[in-house]
Amino acid sequence: MAKNKKNVEQQEVEAVATEQSTEDVIACYVKENEELIAENEKLKQELEKSQKYLDQLVSMKSDFENYKRRVRMDAEENKKQGIGETVEKIFAVLDTFELASQHVKEENSKQAFALVQRQFEKILSDLGVTEIEVLNLPFDAMTSNALSKVSDQENSGKVVQVYQKGYRYDNKILRYAQVIVAE
Repeated sequence: MAKNKKNVEQQEVEAVATEQSTEDVIACYVKENEELIAENEKLKQELEKSQKYLDQLVSMKSDFENYKRRVRMDAEENKKQGIGETVEKIFAVLDTFELASQHVKEENSKQAFALVQRQFEKILSDLGVTEIEVLNLPFDAMTSNALSKVSDQENSGKVVQVYQKGYRYDNKILRYAQVIVAE
């Protein structure tokens, strides 16, 4: 009996140890699970923070691309405006030069004037400035200003004389042609 009592006590000790051990294991798993949940929450927060930074970076990149495009467009527009303003100032010189060349009598001087005039025209052409052709074409108020009208049944409604040439740059009229129209 003493042996039985000892076995029972030993079994009770083992059962308590086993219960204690199971509770420890469960407690260990619960603690590990709580740590994993906490780490998971921390990783979610870091992921949200990273996503926020990524979104900001994408937005900033888009803003910068738009800025570069606007600066490039502004630079092109400023260049065109500068060319247009400069060329408009040259028109007066070109007009005076053409008028002077019409009054030169000497052949060598006429050739010299013609050479310089072709150089002016080439410079304008290189810049993208084109002369508006209006002579013997129907009058167009979008490209010409009628200074006067003359009677001419054969050419009615057409430009019969160009008093001052018109010029266009980049689909913009820099100067309207000054013309005389037949009626």
